[in-house]
Amino acid sequence: MEFEADQGLPDEIILEIFKRTEPKTATRCPWLPKPDCCSSLNIPDGSAVPCLLPIEFGRHGWWTIIGSQYGNVCIRYSLEGFTPAIKTWNPLLDRSRDIEDPARNLYRQAMSGYAFGYTVGTYKYFIVHVSKRHIKDRFVHCNVFSSTEDKWKHGYMEDGGLRNLSSNSVFHEGKAFWINWIGRFFTIASDMAVFDVERFEIHKIKITRSQNQHFQNLAVTEDKLLLLGYELTNYGVVNLIYRVDITKMKITPWKRVVDNRQRGIPCNPIQGSINEMLIIYEKIIGAKNPKDQSITEIEVWKLNLCTQNHARIYRSWWFDDMSFADAALVSQGLLIP
Repeated sequence: MEFEADQGLPDEIILEIFKRTEPKTATRCPWLPKPDCCSSLNIPDGSAVPCLLPIEFGRHGWWTIIGSQYGNVCIRYSLEGFTPAIKTWNPLLDRSRDIEDPARNLYRQAMSGYAFGYTVGTYKYFIVHVSKRHIKDRFVHCNVFSSTEDKWKHGYMEDGGLRNLSSNSVFHEGKAFWINWIGRFFTIASDMAVFDVERFEIHKIKITRSQNQHFQNLAVTEDKLLLLGYELTNYGVVNLIYRVDITKMKITPWKRVVDNRQRGIPCNPIQGSINEMLIIYEKIIGAKNPKDQSITEIEVWKLNLCTQNHARIYRSWWFDDMSFADAALVSQGLLIP
C-alpha cells in the first residue's frame, strides 16, 4: 500500500513504541530477538498496548528507526540480515511506502548516518544517508532521497573531520543533524555534524564541554534545535539542555535541571515539549545466585523544566538482560526501536 504524504497524525496523538535487544548489543545495533513485536505507550496513564510493525521478518531480521515527523516514521530494516531496505510508515493509518536503501550496494562502511524529515510548510520529505568506508577517508559519500522526485541524489564531498555519527538524528530547516563522536571508543561528543540537503554541504558546530559533561541526544521542539546531556557534580546528576543557533553556528547553555537518579544508572533524555522532558532510566539488578536470571528495570519519567518536578509514568521489569537502543519522536510521542 502506497503512503500518501499528506496523511499525518494530529499533534494530540501520542505514540510510544518500545522494543528489546540482545544483551550484548550496543545502542547503535539494530539486531532484535523479536523484531516485529513492539508496544504503544500512552504518556498520561502509562498504559501499554501491543502493536505490530508493517514488516514480516525472517529469523535474522532486524529494524531500527531513522527518524519521524508529522506522525510518519522512517524505518530501516532487513528481512534476513544483510539486505537492508527503507520504509516510511504511518502507524495510525497503517500506510507505508517502500524505498531502496543506498547502503545496500555499499560494503562495510566505517561511518554511516541516516536522517529523515520534512521541509517546513510542505508535504515534501527527505531521507539522508552519509557514509565513508574508512575512518581516515577525507571524503564522504552522500545520498539524499526526495519524496516528490521519488529518487536518490548522490554525491561526494570533504568530510570535515567526521569520525562516527550518532545513531539518532534530527531534521530541521532543511538540514540533517548528528552528534560527531570521537575518542578511542567514540564516546566523546566533539561536534554537531550539519548536512544541507539542498546545497549538498557538510558543516560542523563545535561542542564546548567540560570533563564532567556528557551529551547524548538531539531534539527539535517548537522550532528550537536542542542538544541534550547531563553533568556529574558534587550534588548529583544535572540534566543539561543547550540551544543551537543555526545562523551563528553556535551552541549555548539554556537550562540546567537537577536529576534524582543515582550515578551509574544509564538514561536517555528525550525532549517532549518546550517545558517537559521525557527520560528513560535503565537499571540491571544482578541475580542473587548463579541459577537465577538478572532483572532489567525500565522506568520512564516526565520532567517539568519550569517547576523541576519529576513524575514516573511507566515502570516495568524483565527477567533478562536487555537495553533500549535509540529514540525518536512521533508527534508528541516517543519511538524506541
